[in-house]
Amino acid sequence: MHATTIRVRYCGNEVSSEDLTFDHVVPVALGGQKRWDNIVAACFRCNHRKGGGRPTTAGMKLIRHPSEPHWLPAFHVTFRLKSRPMLARLSILDIELDI
Repeated sequence: MHATTIRVRYCGNEVSSEDLTFDHVVPVALGGQKRWDNIVAACFRCNHRKGGGRPTTAGMKLIRHPSEPHWLPAFHVTFRLKSRPMLARLSILDIELDI
């Protein structure tokens, strides 16, 4: 799979899609919604710095506010289990999500 680069909404750096995380601007635990207008692309460093709080609490500012994308990428998600007994109980380990 070929990685693309995406601009992080907090620091503005361009990051490979392989090194990208999705972040709720207002965390769900603090009342944020699981909607496109509350989710941004973040690098690991920015996501860790912000933690479970709001960007302003971490001294961070959004470069651009989130919005619903005009295109939706296809994601391939793989779950890996650490314990053998759990492996015996699950029949499907690879899950594909088309978003």
